[in-house]
Parts: sequence; structure tokens; C-alpha cells
Amino acid sequence: MSRLQPFPARAGADLAVLGTLAVLGVLGLETSFGDYNFLLAGLGGLIVGTGAAILGFRLRLGALVGVLAAILAYFLLGTPFTMPAQGLLVVFPSVASAAGLAVGAVFGWADIVTLGTPVEAPYYMPVLPYFAAWLIAVVGSMLALRWLPPRRRTVWRASALLVGPVLLYLAGILMGTDEPYLAGLRGVAFAVIALVWLGWRRPDTDRGDVPGARRQLRRKLAGTVVVVVGAILSGSLAGTALAPVQKDRFVLREEIQPPFDPLAFPSPLAGFRRYTKTLADTALFTATGMATGQVLRLASMDSYDGKLWNVAAADDEAGGSGSFRLVGRTIPRPPLVTIVQSSVVTITDSGYADVWLPGVGYPSTIDFDDAASSAEAESLRYNAGSGTAVLTAGVKSGYRYTTRAQLQQTYKDEDLEAVPVAAMTLPAAENIPDVVVAKAAEYTGGADTPIDKLRAIQKALKTQGFLSHGLASDGVPSRAGHGADRIDELFTRSQMVGDQEQYAAAMALMARSLGYPSRVVMGFAPDVPEGAASVEVTGSDVTAWVEVAFDGIGWVPFFPTPDRQMSPRTRPRSPSPFRSPRCASRPAPTTSPMTSSPPSRSTTPRRMTRAQGWCCPGGRGSSSASSESRPSWSAAPCS
Repeated sequence: MSRLQPFPARAGADLAVLGTLAVLGVLGLETSFGDYNFLLAGLGGLIVGTGAAILGFRLRLGALVGVLAAILAYFLLGTPFTMPAQGLLVVFPSVASAAGLAVGAVFGWADIVTLGTPVEAPYYMPVLPYFAAWLIAVVGSMLALRWLPPRRRTVWRASALLVGPVLLYLAGILMGTDEPYLAGLRGVAFAVIALVWLGWRRPDTDRGDVPGARRQLRRKLAGTVVVVVGAILSGSLAGTALAPVQKDRFVLREEIQPPFDPLAFPSPLAGFRRYTKTLADTALFTATGMATGQVLRLASMDSYDGKLWNVAAADDEAGGSGSFRLVGRTIPRPPLVTIVQSSVVTITDSGYADVWLPGVGYPSTIDFDDAASSAEAESLRYNAGSGTAVLTAGVKSGYRYTTRAQLQQTYKDEDLEAVPVAAMTLPAAENIPDVVVAKAAEYTGGADTPIDKLRAIQKALKTQGFLSHGLASDGVPSRAGHGADRIDELFTRSQMVGDQEQYAAAMALMARSLGYPSRVVMGFAPDVPEGAASVEVTGSDVTAWVEVAFDGIGWVPFFPTPDRQMSPRTRPRSPSPFRSPRCASRPAPTTSPMTSSPPSRSTTPRRMTRAQGWCCPGGRGSSSASSESRPSWSAAPCS
């Protein structure tokens, strides 16, 4: 007599249906993982769980012993399906893979709804579909083999096997994204298979009567056709009429906020003067692969409270600028960008220390190249909308990482004449000074289109203002900050004086006063010589600019900071009798307002002297370069 317990007659069909429904449920996680490695893990969980349940049943093991055997199989056989890189010879479990199988089963559920998609880190994330499928397979198979056969078959008893696949299907919806994966096809297929299986699982009432059995078979076949056609029609109609639009889909990752709070760190723009003064000559990092004219993005800020430009609070809006999600090597695509090309830049840190990760464009992959930074790679968070990355553990000296990024296409102004600004919801800009609103109206008085108005603002700021970082060599005071009082001062003084911090903050507020979606971006604009393989970035390379979102185009950059660094002067109201006829007024250098390239790095301001008036540099009537020449003074201002 064989010690193997015989296999129940209909258990094979039950297990096949159970496995098919479980696969349909696991497929719902495709939008979270982005590739089909998760499906391999899910299929592995089904195979291991079903196989362990069958083996325990055939060997006549008790239910408790069978569960323990299934758990043992989970750890022994799970490595090649989930973490082959951590395994011994790919197949055999190691300490790291065993730990991952345990940690992923417990914490993977919370991680998947706070991680950015596609989910690639932590390394144990493929354990989630493996564990879910394994659990459904073990419970369902034990019910189909041990509990259902000795009992009278009813619809309600058979329905107990469907509980696990239904829960797995719902988990795929809730833990996915707002972009469903074959939702209609999967839903109809799930319903058809489940209903047909339940119908055929009913007991035969006319088993002894051959004509009656044939009649019942015909009824089952006819019922199957009706169920299939009805499910397809009702599913299609209901899906069309009742399915929510993409932005209204309920998924947990849009409701659960990640634990990282960017407001726990100072606003990057608030530390602008630290770079221009304290770290001006400090080597921060080396950038390899940058092209001439490229800028490095540090942080994008779209929230203003009257004191600071900053990212929004993490709980303001799911997916907002303050929502940073854990990501792996692959970075989520930005929602609004027109890609023109890709760029690969390697950053080697030497003196930069902050959580904000410098990079070009919108990253598509980030690879940490050294052992120290690789160990902290799992703390990488990213906001796809703003293109801002943070390393919550902090960037440290010696870190090296390579970014492959997508670059926003540049457009001529005439290409944007008929393009409206994008319709989007940004955090409100609060406490905008009245003078900002008035100046925005003044500067844009003759413009009609958004691009013309924005260029008019940029032109006015660049040509009417002066650049000063408030250094002793600048020759004129320039207070740091970009709160409402500092921006008010920028426009109410006799001359506009400030640096990128003030001009970018002011232009972004002007754009907001016109109803345009704008943000301030802080970064670095190093001088990259033609053909240079790498460039050393110092604190003096820091810069800030404005970006405005155009519909179907992306975020268009504007650089409103003046290039002039001479001391500003106010012209007298009437001509002075001391004006020398030989002292001609020299026009100040200007920069075309139509350019969208970043300003060049700071140069030394021209030396000016005052005695009874402002001197005209150069020529007769001015202070000569020779120490032996006697200076002649003029009350006429030099421009």
C-alpha cells in the first residue's frame, strides 16, 4: 500500500483556476515595478507555495507541519526568483537573501506605497509579489486539497478559494499607480474565469440519469456562453461609464505621504549668499561631461510665503514639489517636459555638503559609483515634477555618481507666441508686495502673449538693475534675502541692486501676479570651455533662474539677473555747471533680453572714485590710469 495520499479528482482544475486568478492579480503591480521581473517573482511564489502544499498533502503531513514545510520552502527556493544577485551561485540562499525574504515580507507593503515608480530599491522589493503569491498559493491549495474534497460542494464553499485571488487583485490596484495596467481586460478575464468555475463546480444532480446528465451538461454549456458574453458586455459598458479618469483613481501611494519632510531642511535659496561669500573660492565638486552653457540644477522651489521661496510642504498635495519618493537607479519621467537629447554627467564631490543632489536636466538614471555613496543609495529620493533629487543621508566628500539626464528642448520666442502657459495647480504665492504687482503691470504694458510679457519682465530687470553680491569689492550695499521686505526694497530704491537670489525671486513673483505657473530654480552655472572634459565647480558658480510652464512644451527658463556690476548712480535732476564738455557719457553694457542662456560668472567690477561728483572713467576729464596724472572731476554721472 502506497503511503502517498491520492490526489482529489477535481483538485487539479481548482488549483489551475486559483493560479490563473492569482497571476491576473499580480499583473496589477506592473505599473509599480515597470518591468516584468516582478512577474517572475510572482510566478515563483505560486510555484513554491502550490508545490509545498501538494507535497505536504501527498506525504500525509498534518496541516501545521505542512505550513512549516511551506515556510521552509519559501526561504530555500525564493532567492533565484527575487534576489539572484544576493544569492550564492545565483540559486542558493545567502544570509543577505534570507534577510531580504524576511524583511520584504514584513516591510515591503509599506515601502511600495512610499517609493517612487518604477520600484527598484531597496533590493528586497521583488519579495513583495513573491510573498503575496506564495501566501495565496499555500492557503488556497490547502483549502482545495484538504478542506473542500470531503465536503458537499456548494457555491459558497467553492467561493472560499476565491478570497485570496480577489484580495491579491485589489492589492494590485491599491498598490499600483494611477495608470492601470490592462484594467478592462484583466477585470473581465478575472470575472469570467471565476464565474464559469463556480458554475461548473456545482454538484451534478442528475448523475445517474444519462439523459438528465446530458441536459445538465447542455445547460452548463449554455450558461457558460451567457456568462462569458454577459461579463464581456457588462464589463465593457460599466468600465466605460463608471471607470474614474486617471487623476481620480484611488491608489494608496497618492494618499500616503512619505516620511521625508523637505521643510526640515533650510530653503536652498536662503543659503545663496553663503556660496558667494564663504564658499566663493571653495571647490565643491568636479563635473565631468558637461557641455558649454549647461547649468546644474540643485532645487526647484514653487512655494512662497512672504519670507522664502521653498519646496512645498510634504502634505500640501500628493505629487507636489514637497513630495519626495524613494527611488532606485531608474528615475520616474517628469510629467511636463519636451525631450531634445540626453546628457551623461559624473559628479565627484570634494567640498559640497548638503542633502540636495546637483544634476543636469531631468535624470532618468542615477548610478552611485563609489562604495561609500552606494551604501547610501537607498536614501535617494526624487520629485519628478520639479526635477529635484535629495540624498537624505547627505552628500559627503568623496561621493561619486553618474547621472543620465533628459534635457528640455529650447524654443525661440516666435515658436511660443501662440502657446499658452500650462494649466496646473501650484502652491499659492503669499504676501506678494504691491510694488511687484505694479511693476509687473508696468513692464508688460505693451505685451500681449505670455512669452512677450515674460521677456519684457526679464529685459526690464536685466537692463535697469545692477548685480551685487554685497561684497566689499562690489562697491554698493546689497542685502541678502528674498522676503517681501527685500523684494520691496529692490524696486523702491533709486536703483535696483541685488544678485540672482533677488532677481529670480522677483521675476517669479511677477509671473505669479500675472497668473503664470512659475518657480525659482537654484543651481550652478560653471564656465565650461569648449571641448573640456571636466570642470571644477566653486561657490562663485552658484546661480538662480526662473522657470515658467508652457502648455505641451515644458518649463521654459528665464535668466533675469543683470550682468552689470558697476556701482549704481542716480542722475541729477538738472545739469550741473561742473560738467566737462570733454567728458562723454559712456553707455552701460547691455545683454540681449531674448537670450535664455545663463549669465557668465562674476567679473571684477570697474574701479570708481568720487570727489565732488562721479568720475567718467577713461579719457580726458577722468581719473587717469597713471599715478602721475592729476585727476579732473566732473559732476556728470557715468553710465
